[in-house]
Amino acid sequence: MSRIIQIIHIIVGLIIAYFDIINVALTLALIAIVQYRYKLRFPIILLLLFHFSLIFLTNYVLFDPSYMPDQFKYLRVAQAVRGSGESIIKAMWNLPVAVAGVIFGVFPVPLINSIYSIAIINYLLYLFIFLFLYEREVLKGFSLWAFLLYPSLLFYTSLSLRDTLVLVIMVLSFWFFIRNKILIAIAIQLPLAVLKFQNLAIFAFTLVTYFLLSIFFPKISHKKMPPGIVYVFLAVFVAITPFAYRYGLKGLNFYRYFMYVEDTGIIYTPIAETQIYSLGELLTETIKSIPYFLFKPFP
Repeated sequence: MSRIIQIIHIIVGLIIAYFDIINVALTLALIAIVQYRYKLRFPIILLLLFHFSLIFLTNYVLFDPSYMPDQFKYLRVAQAVRGSGESIIKAMWNLPVAVAGVIFGVFPVPLINSIYSIAIINYLLYLFIFLFLYEREVLKGFSLWAFLLYPSLLFYTSLSLRDTLVLVIMVLSFWFFIRNKILIAIAIQLPLAVLKFQNLAIFAFTLVTYFLLSIFFPKISHKKMPPGIVYVFLAVFVAITPFAYRYGLKGLNFYRYFMYVEDTGIIYTPIAETQIYSLGELLTETIKSIPYFLFKPFP
């Protein structure tokens, strides 16, 4: 029975993909132009084509798209922006979904018919970041093949989720950040306040740490934070340390639960075994979870 259901899913996926044929044709034409312009080596262009094919080998083939139901939420908002389906107000699920959906909706692709259309947009964003880094010789040698073969990157940029938007923002902002164009980097990061606040917090922490380290290691940056602001940061850091220790783990447990529910759609009552109660447990969980996070694409 499960085999029959899987076959039905594949047939449905093929039918839906057929209506995205215009988007597919234009994307393949763009890949051909990229190959003509950059004279990419055959293995690279082959991997880019393989990556493009993953769009149609994940949803309805590898798994039922309802496994990641947010894909349909972005699709509804994007279609509402294009004037098809329901109104934008009715299509909104929450603010992050609404903002991401609007960005997908205004993206210059001819049609937004299905979750495949959003996935094609994400692939084009991935292709843009690849060319941006490749042209500037950031991607070469090991970093080039890591970017092209990284499992989680391949997987999530083949789906209709907001993760690729977050990736583009993070890459561009850090690119300007490490070149001391701080204001541009901050401006690029601002959409993350809505799309994925935790990534904005990571960037803010990196920015503050960078400036603080520049006090002790002047060669890090030619731009220095004024001494008065430095002392304010240090005073705030010292003041909040006891509160961070006491309440930080509570907040961490809350957001771990919240993000699990957001990723899986499964609502449960937190139990003691799923909570982190000490810095030792936090360190242990971090060591165990980092390899899982980096190499296993599924939630």
